[in-house]
Order: sequence, then structure tokens, then C-alpha cells
Amino acid sequence: MTEKDIAGIRLAAPFYYVMSLIIGAALDRVRSVPVLPNYLSKPVGYTIIAASFLLLWRVEREFSACQTSSSCRLGDSALITTGPFKLSRNPAYVGMAIMLLGVALMTNNLWLILLIVPTCLAVQRFCISKEEAYLEGKFGAAFSGYKAEVRRWF
Repeated sequence: MTEKDIAGIRLAAPFYYVMSLIIGAALDRVRSVPVLPNYLSKPVGYTIIAASFLLLWRVEREFSACQTSSSCRLGDSALITTGPFKLSRNPAYVGMAIMLLGVALMTNNLWLILLIVPTCLAVQRFCISKEEAYLEGKFGAAFSGYKAEVRRWF
């Protein structure tokens, strides 16, 4: 793998989701704005978090089955179009956004919900755009065809 065989992402996507958690928690300490009645927040939140873990587990299984890395710091040896990648070009990022929603509901924190869209836009701008340019260069027409058939998010 050469230095050009990477997407060139400076901060991996989890950084943006973690920053949202920190910012949302800080805002909630200043002014708490609940989303759900307290008796619903934890069961709903935990259920959504469990769903996100299931999705992320499936994504990791696809990477493993294709013998390629899920790290943006390493090059890709295969274009994955199976499993959750049939429905989204970025199912791991969808899974992280779902997890953020689950944490927001579990902690009953409206601020976290409001941060989901800006977080996804930051991930798209700073991670996905670079990954897609890298994959286009590495896999050419195969990635172009996949891109035409499968949506970016869901």
C-alpha cells in the first residue's frame, strides 16, 4: 500500500460523533430540554442503541468477510456492496448516527438530537467526500455503478 492508497481523512468519523456527545452533554448541563417522558426515554433509547450495535456489527462482518479494513487510515482491498452496503454506501456512519439518536433518547437530551444533522453534514464533508473520491480513483467504474445504485446514507 502506498501513501496514495488512503482516503486522506484527517479526523475519522467517530471523532465528530464523540464531539457531538460532548457538546450535547455540556448544553444539557446548562439547560436540560427533555424529549420524552422519563419512563420512556431509557427503554426507547436502549432499543435504538441495540439496533445501532447490530448494524455496526453487520458492517464489521462485511469488512471482515471481504478481508479489508474498516479504518480510514488504511487502504481498501475490496469494494463492499453486500449486506448493509446494499442499502447504504455508508452504513457505519448511519449506525453511528442511530447510536447518537439512541443516546439522546436514553439521556432525554434534545440537544443531542439537534446535533445529529450537523454531525452527519460534517462527516459527509470531511470524511465521505474524501472516501468517495478515493474509492472512485481506486475502483473506477465499479464504484461509479455502485454509487448510481445505492444511496449515500439510506
